[in-house]
Amino acid sequence: MIESLNWFIRGWGNYFKSGSHSHEVFSKVQHSLYKVYLNWGRKKFSQKGDGYICSRIFFKSKESSWNFGWKEGNHLYLVEMLYSFEYKHYIKVQGTKSPYDGDWVYWTTRRGDHP
Repeated sequence: MIESLNWFIRGWGNYFKSGSHSHEVFSKVQHSLYKVYLNWGRKKFSQKGDGYICSRIFFKSKESSWNFGWKEGNHLYLVEMLYSFEYKHYIKVQGTKSPYDGDWVYWTTRRGDHP
């Protein structure tokens, strides 16, 4: 289950990380994923309380102290966090600019180190 969740979250995160407000959207989606994980834990451990459930399905990692996963023996399987994706922000081209208008100062500063 965790392997298929990682595949789905990684694909979704890589596809949507280039949006202008992807950080805000990712935090909202991650919050709703916490609710889904907790509901899954409530079904799995129906006779136990929320404290026990959280101690069994949420673990600390580099990114967060609430990382969903499963511990089997000495190995810990964790689900990808949406916070771990690098966000790409793109700057729009000004409406009056064109690569053919001869304004080389604008285009060289925009393109950075590209020749």
